[in-house]
Amino acid sequence: LKEINKAKKKGLLVVAKVNDEKVLRFLLEKTTVDIVYGMEFIHRKDSPHYPRSGVDQVIAKIAHEREKILAFSFSDILNCKNDIERARSLGRIKYTLKFCNKYKVETYFGNFSLKKEEMRSVEDLRSFWEFVSRG
Repeated sequence: LKEINKAKKKGLLVVAKVNDEKVLRFLLEKTTVDIVYGMEFIHRKDSPHYPRSGVDQVIAKIAHEREKILAFSFSDILNCKNDIERARSLGRIKYTLKFCNKYKVETYFGNFSLKKEEMRSVEDLRSFWEFVSRG
Protein backbone atom coordinates (compact mmCIF):
# COMPACT_ATOMS: atom_id res chain seq x y z
CA LEU A 1 0.00 0.00 0.00
CA LYS A 2 2.84 2.36 0.74
CA GLU A 3 4.28 1.80 -2.74
CA ILE A 4 0.88 2.44 -4.32
CA ASN A 5 0.50 5.70 -2.42
CA LYS A 6 4.06 6.80 -3.29
CA ALA A 7 3.43 6.14 -6.98
CA LYS A 8 0.13 8.03 -6.90
CA LYS A 9 1.78 11.02 -5.24
CA LYS A 10 4.32 11.08 -8.09
CA GLY A 11 1.45 11.07 -10.58
CA LEU A 12 2.25 7.62 -11.96
CA LEU A 13 -0.24 5.11 -13.32
CA VAL A 14 -0.52 2.23 -10.83
CA VAL A 15 -0.93 -1.27 -12.27
CA ALA A 16 -1.45 -4.39 -10.15
CA LYS A 17 -1.55 -8.09 -11.04
CA VAL A 18 -3.93 -10.11 -8.88
CA ASN A 19 -3.94 -13.79 -7.97
CA ASP A 20 -6.73 -13.92 -5.40
CA GLU A 21 -10.38 -12.85 -5.38
CA LYS A 22 -10.10 -11.10 -2.01
CA VAL A 23 -7.04 -9.15 -3.18
CA LEU A 24 -8.90 -8.13 -6.36
CA ARG A 25 -11.83 -6.78 -4.40
CA PHE A 26 -9.54 -5.04 -1.89
CA LEU A 27 -7.56 -3.35 -4.67
CA LEU A 28 -10.74 -2.16 -6.37
CA GLU A 29 -12.48 -0.93 -3.22
CA LYS A 30 -9.79 0.37 -0.91
CA THR A 31 -6.76 1.44 -2.96
CA THR A 32 -5.88 3.99 -5.59
CA VAL A 33 -4.72 1.39 -8.13
CA ASP A 34 -5.65 2.46 -11.66
CA ILE A 35 -5.38 -0.82 -13.58
CA VAL A 36 -5.86 -4.41 -12.41
CA TYR A 37 -5.04 -7.48 -14.49
CA GLY A 38 -4.66 -11.25 -14.17
CA MET A 39 -8.24 -11.95 -13.03
CA GLU A 40 -8.68 -14.84 -15.46
CA PHE A 41 -6.05 -16.89 -13.60
CA ILE A 42 -7.54 -16.55 -10.09
CA HIS A 43 -9.48 -19.82 -10.27
CA ARG A 44 -7.90 -23.06 -11.43
CA LYS A 45 -11.11 -24.75 -12.57
CA ASP A 46 -14.31 -23.49 -14.14
CA SER A 47 -17.78 -24.18 -12.84
CA PRO A 48 -19.77 -26.69 -14.92
CA HIS A 49 -22.26 -23.87 -15.60
CA TYR A 50 -20.01 -20.89 -16.40
CA PRO A 51 -16.34 -19.86 -16.67
CA ARG A 52 -14.84 -18.68 -13.37
CA SER A 53 -13.18 -15.56 -14.68
CA GLY A 54 -12.62 -13.83 -11.34
CA VAL A 55 -15.02 -11.06 -12.32
CA ASP A 56 -18.72 -11.13 -11.51
CA GLN A 57 -21.43 -8.47 -11.42
CA VAL A 58 -20.34 -7.25 -7.98
CA ILE A 59 -16.71 -6.77 -9.04
CA ALA A 60 -17.82 -5.14 -12.30
CA LYS A 61 -20.07 -2.66 -10.44
CA ILE A 62 -17.27 -1.79 -8.02
CA ALA A 63 -14.81 -1.28 -10.88
CA HIS A 64 -17.27 1.01 -12.67
CA GLU A 65 -18.12 3.04 -9.56
CA ARG A 66 -14.45 3.51 -8.62
CA GLU A 67 -13.42 4.16 -12.25
CA LYS A 68 -10.90 1.30 -12.31
CA ILE A 69 -9.63 -0.31 -15.50
CA LEU A 70 -9.68 -4.08 -15.90
CA ALA A 71 -6.83 -5.15 -18.14
CA PHE A 72 -5.79 -8.30 -19.96
CA SER A 73 -2.23 -9.39 -20.64
CA PHE A 74 -1.08 -10.80 -23.96
CA SER A 75 2.03 -12.11 -22.23
CA ASP A 76 -0.10 -14.19 -19.84
CA ILE A 77 -1.97 -15.71 -22.79
CA LEU A 78 1.28 -16.36 -24.62
CA ASN A 79 2.82 -18.07 -21.58
CA CYS A 80 -0.02 -20.50 -20.89
CA LYS A 81 1.28 -24.03 -20.30
CA ASN A 82 -0.72 -25.63 -23.12
CA ASP A 83 -3.45 -25.01 -25.67
CA ILE A 84 -6.21 -26.11 -23.28
CA GLU A 85 -5.17 -23.57 -20.66
CA ARG A 86 -4.84 -20.89 -23.37
CA ALA A 87 -8.34 -21.64 -24.66
CA ARG A 88 -9.71 -21.59 -21.11
CA SER A 89 -8.14 -18.19 -20.40
CA LEU A 90 -9.48 -16.75 -23.67
CA GLY A 91 -12.96 -18.02 -22.77
CA ARG A 92 -12.66 -16.39 -19.36
CA ILE A 93 -11.57 -13.11 -20.98
CA LYS A 94 -14.63 -13.18 -23.26
CA TYR A 95 -16.85 -13.87 -20.24
CA THR A 96 -15.27 -10.98 -18.32
CA LEU A 97 -15.78 -8.67 -21.30
CA LYS A 98 -19.52 -9.36 -21.20
CA PHE A 99 -19.64 -8.05 -17.62
CA CYS A 100 -17.40 -5.11 -18.50
CA ASN A 101 -19.63 -4.11 -21.42
CA LYS A 102 -22.82 -4.56 -19.39
CA TYR A 103 -21.57 -2.47 -16.46
CA LYS A 104 -19.57 -0.02 -18.60
CA VAL A 105 -16.20 -0.91 -17.07
CA GLU A 106 -13.21 0.41 -18.96
CA THR A 107 -10.93 -2.33 -20.30
CA TYR A 108 -7.38 -2.37 -21.57
CA PHE A 109 -5.39 -4.94 -23.48
CA GLY A 110 -1.62 -4.73 -23.26
CA ASN A 111 1.51 -6.76 -23.64
CA PHE A 112 2.70 -6.64 -19.99
CA SER A 113 5.78 -8.57 -21.09
CA LEU A 114 9.02 -8.71 -19.16
CA LYS A 115 11.03 -10.34 -21.96
CA LYS A 116 11.85 -8.64 -25.23
CA GLU A 117 11.14 -11.89 -27.14
CA GLU A 118 7.50 -11.65 -26.07
CA MET A 119 7.03 -8.09 -27.31
CA ARG A 120 4.55 -7.61 -30.15
CA SER A 121 3.72 -4.66 -32.35
CA VAL A 122 0.75 -2.43 -31.63
CA GLU A 123 -0.93 -3.64 -34.83
CA ASP A 124 -0.55 -7.29 -33.79
CA LEU A 125 -2.01 -6.60 -30.36
CA ARG A 126 -4.85 -4.53 -31.77
CA SER A 127 -5.89 -7.19 -34.29
CA PHE A 128 -5.65 -9.94 -31.66
CA TRP A 129 -7.78 -7.88 -29.26
CA GLU A 130 -10.40 -7.20 -31.95
CA PHE A 131 -10.58 -10.94 -32.60
CA VAL A 132 -10.94 -11.80 -28.90
CA SER A 133 -13.42 -9.04 -28.04
CA ARG A 134 -15.75 -9.84 -30.90
CA GLY A 135 -19.09 -10.98 -29.48
